[in-house]
Amino acid sequence: MGASLNGKNLSLDPSRTLQNAITGIGCNSYVIPERVGAIVSALLGKGGSFIRNGSGALMLAYVAAGRLVGYYEPHMRAWDCMAGYCLVKEAGGTYLPFPAEGEALLQRHPVLASNETVYADLLAIHIG
Repeated sequence: MGASLNGKNLSLDPSRTLQNAITGIGCNSYVIPERVGAIVSALLGKGGSFIRNGSGALMLAYVAAGRLVGYYEPHMRAWDCMAGYCLVKEAGGTYLPFPAEGEALLQRHPVLASNETVYADLLAIHIG
């Protein structure tokens, strides 16, 4: 099926890396400042750069559109990420599974999505 933007099919570019593209980082009041600092420090330590625009849903759409190489947020709710996850999946991206059933669906979980090339690097940042 796929996803499209302005009539053009979305497809993530595997040549984009942490070093030659921008990664979206999200945080909210459930993430302590020290954790945010550690995430940013780890990303910069890998030669990456980041942006935070305050909307995880929008940044996931940017990943699907190839505007960002990846996105990571330690705590997000399903209703803020599932549509973006769908776009990333349809564009050929990789993402951290989000519980989709029962009480777990109502809880906060980490959200991570990217092209296949940088997924392991972002997962390492998540694991810390």
